[in-house]
Amino acid sequence: MRKRSGLALVAAAVACLAVPSPAFADSGSVAQAPTTTIASKTPVPLAGCSLLYGYKYGSKVSHLVDMVPPARAQGGHTLSIAITAGLSLSATVTGQVSGDVNAIIAGASTTFGVSYGLTLTAQVTYTDTWTVPSTWAWGSLHAGGSKDSMSWTYGYYSGNPCTYKTQRTGNADLPWKIPSFWSTQG
Repeated sequence: MRKRSGLALVAAAVACLAVPSPAFADSGSVAQAPTTTIASKTPVPLAGCSLLYGYKYGSKVSHLVDMVPPARAQGGHTLSIAITAGLSLSATVTGQVSGDVNAIIAGASTTFGVSYGLTLTAQVTYTDTWTVPSTWAWGSLHAGGSKDSMSWTYGYYSGNPCTYKTQRTGNADLPWKIPSFWSTQG
């Protein structure tokens, strides 16, 4: 029989009484049991857990969105394009939202370290010019913004053993940058 030191017994008691920290800061879709930290700052998984509600997000995919029709010309021609002040790029949040759009956006901003917005509006006029390479038959100059798409889940950790239980799910397409300019061939 192994004897436990007094310090080990105190650490075990602290682990039983500690309040678990939310495990929602991860950006993956795999549920992780909440942990607690004792005096040694070592995470200790809890056998059971109290109700911990929050959002989780799937991997994000970045993409560009036209805000104005692209300018198009044959090779060798110079194109110009503008996003005028006042044009906006808005978020789209789908699924069982239940009035949580701002919370979904705030949680995604924290999870991915990106400043997402419900709506981004151009405060000034942005312009760009580009010459279509002469070797191209046609080229297009685009003007718009950058967005990230991701899935979201709202749920909670509960039970013994601790498991994640999903309550609502959906998708989000969130703007994070104006302006973005890019060119395409064809």
